[in-house]
Amino acid sequence: MVMSLCCGCSHPPTYQHAREFEAEVGSWNLVDRTLSEASDVLLGKGFTCDGAECFRFVGGFPCVQHQSITLLLSTEGIVKEAQVRKLRDGQLPSSCA
Repeated sequence: MVMSLCCGCSHPPTYQHAREFEAEVGSWNLVDRTLSEASDVLLGKGFTCDGAECFRFVGGFPCVQHQSITLLLSTEGIVKEAQVRKLRDGQLPSSCA
């Protein structure tokens, strides 16, 4: 019983490199969906979306990772790419106390 309670409370993972997060995002099959469908998938994974910009903050003390995705849309409103925000060094943005 304790095990099932803990599993329900698990937090999204942090990633060592942006490419790991990009691979994970790719496995969510956001491309070729409508903005609404893709946003629903991301909301289910703990993201907050404002239009085509979705983000979540993961981790805890001392650092919080900023996981941000921009959904690039076709003129018909279909997701053609899910672009991960990353730093020049290939890391995901984070803030530390």
